[in-house]
Amino acid sequence: MSKSMLKRINIAAVAVIVILTLVFGWQVLYRRLEPVDLNFVVTSWPASRLIYAVESRGLFKKYGLKVKIIDVGGNYERAVEALRQGEADGGSFVLSEPLRLTAEGLPIKVVASIDYSSGADGIVAVPDIQSLQDLRGRRVAVPVQGFGHLLFQEALRRAALSEDDVIIVPQEPLGAVRAFLAHRVDAVVSVEPYLSLAVARRQSHLLFSSAETPGLISNVIAFREEYVLSHPKKVAAFLRAWFDVIDYFEHGEAERQEVMAIAAIASGVTLANLEDEFRGIELLNFAGNAIAFTYGNDITSLYGSGERLLEFLESTGRILKPVSVFKVLEPSFIRSGLR
Repeated sequence: MSKSMLKRINIAAVAVIVILTLVFGWQVLYRRLEPVDLNFVVTSWPASRLIYAVESRGLFKKYGLKVKIIDVGGNYERAVEALRQGEADGGSFVLSEPLRLTAEGLPIKVVASIDYSSGADGIVAVPDIQSLQDLRGRRVAVPVQGFGHLLFQEALRRAALSEDDVIIVPQEPLGAVRAFLAHRVDAVVSVEPYLSLAVARRQSHLLFSSAETPGLISNVIAFREEYVLSHPKKVAAFLRAWFDVIDYFEHGEAERQEVMAIAAIASGVTLANLEDEFRGIELLNFAGNAIAFTYGNDITSLYGSGERLLEFLESTGRILKPVSVFKVLEPSFIRSGLR
């Protein structure tokens, strides 16, 4: 083959590559520039992964909504920052975050509850600690930056004890369990998947769990207030799509497995692992939300659990300005039946 022919082939090949790059590059750019109705941030928290089943089943499209999912994986603070900076219009968070952000001056509205911990958090102790009162004077590993600390405070309150009555050993979640496994503490406050490791230690038992405090640690759907005020119909459409997939999930085992499989693939975990992560989580359907948004002082109400959370956030110095639960909770969508 002559040099001139090779040169022509090379030029043609380069031209094809350039054309393909331009074509596919434009498609990618178009997808990025394509207008969306709503930017929604999710973390690796298992229940929030169900949003991928909403998308996969075409439910957003059904309600005329274009949603961009911003997936930050296990980087929870990144999710909070996305909402704070306006990169996300809404997202799934622990109830404390909307309270904290609103106290900081960024009004957030909670429009629905996703789930609450029902055994995923707990206190594991050595055999001679048979009751919460037996914690008096004992060494307890506590992840003071997490919501296990809130559960621990609630457990002490029920036993008429205070944190001054026990020896708190501050730890991060994995470090707390390691301290317990190494017999350096008498009890540990933990959350799954670490909780199971602590329970599996010889001569230990589950002393108290979030199954005894339904609603205390809730995960919610929240939006920036400005988005809710400007786009109430889009918020309602999002919630219709969300509750459609929850209803489908609860319809039967085959439907449940389908939704879980979609969420597992999106999470990059096996279905078995996701099933394990869902243990100790109570999903809330629309009827469950109607209860959660009913005013009450007990923690099964978002109003009651919100007040308890505010006490916790104030006592640990996480919020410095007072904020009202009524300012953060937005019950109108649930109470109207999403009409």
